[in-house]
Amino acid sequence: MFTANSIRNICLLGHSGSGKTALAESLLYMTGAIDRMGKNADGNTVCDYDPEEIRRNISISTSVIPVEYKNHKINILDTPGAFDFAGAAMEALRAADAAIIVCSAKDGISVGAERNWKLLKAANMPTIFCISKTGEENGNYAGVLSALQEKYGSIVCAVTAPMSDGTGVIDLVHNVAYQTKGNKTTKIAVPAADADMVESLRETLMEAAAGADEELMMKYLDGEELKKRILLSSALYRINTFWWRILLYHFKSFDELGHGGFIGKPVPKFLPTSRVLAEEKTVSEVNRRKLQCLKNIHAACRKNGTKSLQQTF
Repeated sequence: MFTANSIRNICLLGHSGSGKTALAESLLYMTGAIDRMGKNADGNTVCDYDPEEIRRNISISTSVIPVEYKNHKINILDTPGAFDFAGAAMEALRAADAAIIVCSAKDGISVGAERNWKLLKAANMPTIFCISKTGEENGNYAGVLSALQEKYGSIVCAVTAPMSDGTGVIDLVHNVAYQTKGNKTTKIAVPAADADMVESLRETLMEAAAGADEELMMKYLDGEELKKRILLSSALYRINTFWWRILLYHFKSFDELGHGGFIGKPVPKFLPTSRVLAEEKTVSEVNRRKLQCLKNIHAACRKNGTKSLQQTF
């Protein structure tokens, strides 16, 4: 039995072939829902079960994948990336509370990713960009991150980064690294070779987090590092839910998710529940009505030839 606060409805978006279905498959495997991972090329994935999907090796309809992990239920909506079936992705957005846009480290910002971003911006929906295939040949995490920041500006801030030697992932929120050797993943300090990169990315992350809270902003301006994990995670949750920042995650390969980093941290911590979004929409509606009321009063002032509200009343 799950409460409203422990349920997330997440839509997977992205260009065809970016890795959405493979990501969903790996999450099912990691949480124990399946005992082995399928592959699109083999036609044995959970999401693409339709004979036409198996024949084409692409998704043609949205699949709902319920995942349970650490007292959270995450309903993943795996949408098709082909333009011919764009309607299915738009339908999924109506049921989702937040979205994850998957971009390939080999292809960069694709046309499908740009189209989906426009849909999410119009819907005012919290978003995480997930860079896939960072460990494959010609995969360029830094290049895609730079392209996203160049295109969308300072609203993009990374929460993870790959280790330069390709053996693990760096958690920028908690300033630690997870190194994978064989089937074992261990928590280690950030390698010296990646120190400069991590410092630069964390600076951008801290600035974004500080902007979500007045108290944190004062500490940041005073030169104090935001060390408290709870405060930092809370701030990142708030900026992604209400301040329209884009949090950026990555994965090298699908078996790397075994330590639970993706579904265990960004999804429950940084993406909102339906109830939170409903409350925020209610507040936004009230503010919209107040603004409209002021506009109407201002229009009445101009019609009556007065210059201020005091003169009108």
